[in-house]
Amino acid sequence: MNPLVALAALTGLSVLVSLGLGEVALRVFDPSKIRSGWIDAWELNFTKGKYSEANQLGFRGKPIDIADGDFVVVLIGDSQVECFSCADHRLPEDALQKHLAEASGRDNVKVFSLGVSGYGADQELLALQSYFSKGYRADMVVVWQTLGNDLWNAIFPSHSTQFGAGHLKPTFRLDAQGKLIAPSRQIGETFCSSYLQCIYFIQRYGSIDGYWEQFLPPPAPPIGAPAPGDATPIVETKDSIDYEKSPWSLWLEPSSERKRYSIALTRALYDEMRSEAARHGARFVLFDVDRSTDVGLAELSKFPYFKREPQYVRFKDRLYRSGGIATYLAASRELNEGFDFIMVAIDAPNHVVSVDDPHFNENGNDRVMSLVAGQMKARGWLGR
Repeated sequence: MNPLVALAALTGLSVLVSLGLGEVALRVFDPSKIRSGWIDAWELNFTKGKYSEANQLGFRGKPIDIADGDFVVVLIGDSQVECFSCADHRLPEDALQKHLAEASGRDNVKVFSLGVSGYGADQELLALQSYFSKGYRADMVVVWQTLGNDLWNAIFPSHSTQFGAGHLKPTFRLDAQGKLIAPSRQIGETFCSSYLQCIYFIQRYGSIDGYWEQFLPPPAPPIGAPAPGDATPIVETKDSIDYEKSPWSLWLEPSSERKRYSIALTRALYDEMRSEAARHGARFVLFDVDRSTDVGLAELSKFPYFKREPQYVRFKDRLYRSGGIATYLAASRELNEGFDFIMVAIDAPNHVVSVDDPHFNENGNDRVMSLVAGQMKARGWLGR
């Protein structure tokens, strides 16, 4: 062999080996936090911890134990389902199980959770697929929506209201014909096909969010200054509302191309979840909680999104218009049309964790699940 050719081959082999070893080391130590997805709140926040009780898929809740004849419900969602403030065996899954048993007259109802902080419809779909792939069955799949987070969560590859920040996750998108394109990587794998590819994207685009912008339609532009005498209140925000990477995206008026895309993408993910449920003989149900009741708004007084009337939102020197509860409900109708959907209105006081934490507490969860089970019975979804 020509010495120069041999040297070139040896050099090339050395480079490939070095790159391979570097890729392995980067995946093991993950210095740039490229690992995608999570199954518990500690993993989401890059810390260590574990639940006192978790099921076989790693989600908080009782172990999955199904006997012949059991009426099995899978409850899917985010931090509302995980319920960090709840004691073991007093989780939303337990409240729903109790009320479904009462509503159906069955003593063999079992509800299991697939839910963790920060989940949107993308990881919810992947969790459901994982559940069925393990050989478990279900009679009903129930998704608890958190509409203020679900839409913007679906379109961005990272979980944070700051553009360019947050834990990466497997992210779906729509092609020009509206067809759902699945991520090539699963929960727990690197976001990109290789670690080095992600580093390249970060260097070129500033962040993975920056790289992902090429797949998204334009966000809402800011509006001009309010008219003289306009007394509409102005709320300040530090969220990246200029990219609509914020719960404010749901409330902005008029609806932007990006907001309409987020609704279309989330609908496509729900449709795939419905198909996955149907393939395994399960009904697919969505539900949300209307918190615009008097008692609901009273306990959300420190959270500016939930207002009956329109308001302005200011980010730095840019102003945006936020609609009132009518905007929320309009988005909900557009998102949920054609699905088995339940909207229940919270009517019980003392239903949140605290004035600073709007998550439902055990009392709130019990009331919500009582209302949801009642609606399921009224619609004939529980059989018997």
